[in-house]
Amino acid sequence: MIIVKDLLQNEEALTDFNEFTRVRKVNGEKTVSMTVIPSGNNEYSYPMVEEESTVIHDDEEYIIKKMSERSVGKRTIKRIDAVHKFYVDLINKQQSKIHNGSITFNNYMNLVFDGTGYSFLAEDAFGAEEFENLGNDTRLALLAKGLERFEAELELVGTQVRFKKRIGNDTDFQFRYGHNIKTIERSVDTTNLTTIIHGKWKDGTELTYRSPNADIFGEIEAPLFTDERFKSKSTRLEAMKKSLNDTPEFSIIIDFADLRAAGYPYTVPNEGDSVFVIYEPMNDLLIETRILEINEKFDANLKPIKTTVTLANYKKTFAGTMFNNVQKQLRKITNDDGMIKYDVLDEAVRIATEALQSAQTELIFDNGIIARDKNDPNKIVLFNSAGIGISEDGGQTFNTAMTGEGVVADVITAGILRGIVIQGVEINGSEFNTIGSSSDVIRIVDGTLVSKSGDDQTTLNSGTFEIKTKYSNGYGRLLISPQGFQFFAGETEDSINRYLGNFTFAIGPNYSDWVTKIFSTGEISTNDNMYANDFITNSTEDIKQDIEKWEENILEVIKNADLCKYRLRADVEKGIDHWKYGFVLGQKFNTPGHVLSDSGSAIAQYSMNSLSIKGIKDLITENEQRKVENEQLKSKIAELKTLVSELTNRIVAIENAK
Repeated sequence: MIIVKDLLQNEEALTDFNEFTRVRKVNGEKTVSMTVIPSGNNEYSYPMVEEESTVIHDDEEYIIKKMSERSVGKRTIKRIDAVHKFYVDLINKQQSKIHNGSITFNNYMNLVFDGTGYSFLAEDAFGAEEFENLGNDTRLALLAKGLERFEAELELVGTQVRFKKRIGNDTDFQFRYGHNIKTIERSVDTTNLTTIIHGKWKDGTELTYRSPNADIFGEIEAPLFTDERFKSKSTRLEAMKKSLNDTPEFSIIIDFADLRAAGYPYTVPNEGDSVFVIYEPMNDLLIETRILEINEKFDANLKPIKTTVTLANYKKTFAGTMFNNVQKQLRKITNDDGMIKYDVLDEAVRIATEALQSAQTELIFDNGIIARDKNDPNKIVLFNSAGIGISEDGGQTFNTAMTGEGVVADVITAGILRGIVIQGVEINGSEFNTIGSSSDVIRIVDGTLVSKSGDDQTTLNSGTFEIKTKYSNGYGRLLISPQGFQFFAGETEDSINRYLGNFTFAIGPNYSDWVTKIFSTGEISTNDNMYANDFITNSTEDIKQDIEKWEENILEVIKNADLCKYRLRADVEKGIDHWKYGFVLGQKFNTPGHVLSDSGSAIAQYSMNSLSIKGIKDLITENEQRKVENEQLKSKIAELKTLVSELTNRIVAIENAK
């Protein structure tokens, strides 16, 4: 069933529609479209089919963003295109915060989804990335940027967004192009094909990677790779490989029924599923493609009648056609012909270009060559053996001049300005470098000052202060930012660069196994022993809420709990043979939920102590009850003794009477 909901939240079932089509893409896009015909069956729902109304199908909501009406006889039919509500919600919500520097995947996605009503789950691990001026944009734009930088893909399940490095199934299924499967549409593009790439870095390293496909297409050079973010040889070589487009951009649209008949293992296609295509026209080139788009057409009963899939070896950017999202931004910088507007160009370049192109000048040969503006005689340029001068007061003064003594100017706009000494009050620009020796550099770029000497580096900007250093057996990193104080120490440079959690102090051999962490939340985590004269827990009433007396009898919980003895693996690795006793968290062990930490991955000592005290209290209560019962039993026994004595005396009296 299809439901339509108007802006007043009224809902009606929608009938008498045709050409209902749903499109799903691996770049995250989900849309539906259909034609709605007015009839007696939809007299209430048909008027609700308007722009910004909601269409509900398969428990998913789509917002109508395009609608056209066309008269057919005496009726007016409507054609609509609707976008999944998720994308509309994100494009309509701004993130005003600005972040500079490194940020983890989880912290990045918190910027995207905070306050949107959506949650997220990272099913794969993603390293931290560096960003400048991140934020002040729509949540959808931030999500698109994050997916690109972290190289992630998403699946939407209800209101939860799940991230993976790659969605879909690796099927290992392959078929030969042109055999048994009819192609509806085919596209092969070799425009950006490259098969060999060279890399060069400031530390003198030079690398070359040659693709095996160079044997097929020849050696086609890619632009020089110079990305300084990659430090080791292996990461640089891997980055070079990823940047090389050594396979033609290949895509075909086929009927999914044909693909199933050829042996495709799944009944229903999924975005991202991999399919290998043997492409005969290019010497049996094996191309790994993925299902990038699924186009499903339904009948009036919402039964699928035709499904086509697009197989391609390239992926469009996230939400690339999300109803003018990009066009809205492009209109700010281009005119109707697609030309860049002047007001987006650098102002100095624009003024200079217009002045040179529109100049109406006459030349006068007097004490050199004088070029005078016909419309404003006060504007002249003088060229003679002493130099070149530019004046706006008829030659009385030359505020801009170049002579043997040097250059005088109110404003100089240049791509590169080289000099030995620069004296002045203020220097504005995007990048400023001073180099002392081959390894000592001070750089100012986009408001950030970087001082580098060998392996030591200090970074300072308006938001953060950072120091990196190398010592005899490892690396250290100090970071001070609005988020707090963070210090990292590890054995490799990669360990202190790649991992930035929400902790402020970390020491350990590598980024995945920090021994000790102090978190910005105040938590401390360690894989080793911790010593203190006392551990004091704040437990005042003012920091707690929903306070209730703990009435549950806990003895049965304690009785059923599994207490184990064990040795720590870290101790065994160090040669320490010492047994410990306590709870073990795992599926095979029964551990009371009362003592688990918030994450469920550790034991909360305060809760553990409280559980023990509660058990003692319950024992005391039971003991007191037994005392009362014992007193009652004693009284009963005394009564019974008295009764037995009386009965005995009676029996004796009866016997004596005989």
